[in-house]
Amino acid sequence: MDEIVRLISFIWAGGLNDGVLLDSKDLLKGDVIRRMAGDIASSWMVMKPWLEAGAEVFRKRRLVNIRAHSTP
Repeated sequence: MDEIVRLISFIWAGGLNDGVLLDSKDLLKGDVIRRMAGDIASSWMVMKPWLEAGAEVFRKRRLVNIRAHSTP
């Protein structure tokens, strides 16, 4: 789950936070998360293809074991 949050925050930072990346400490700050969540919710249809493209790169390069992260 941490990897998913990091990927989404990376995509958000690049597209909706003027390229300013977050560090792990930022992901624990309520004000930062609320802003990110609001931006993501209102821009989900724009962000979804970015996330899918990122996931495809991970899959093609075998950077993550999808089965290890799936739920039964």
